[in-house]
Amino acid sequence: YHDQGLVPFKTLAFDTGVNYTAGLPAIRTSPDHGTAFAIAGRNLADETSMRSALFACYDIILNRREYQQPQQTNTEEPEFVV
Repeated sequence: YHDQGLVPFKTLAFDTGVNYTAGLPAIRTSPDHGTAFAIAGRNLADETSMRSALFACYDIILNRREYQQPQQTNTEEPEFVV
């Protein structure tokens, strides 16, 4: 039951918590609080959690590029110091 472990996290970071699903071919992030249909269309929602999810996705994209770039261009043998 994954929600049992998330109680402390949601208590501390409800407005900025991001759900990231690893192991997929595409990057998937979402606000950790869910859809909040109860307040949809009532001008009550705060966009902070959605922004956090979008920025997390962007950061993951940049991290993947940074990781892949040296892997593709580095053809030198590593130097080992003993």
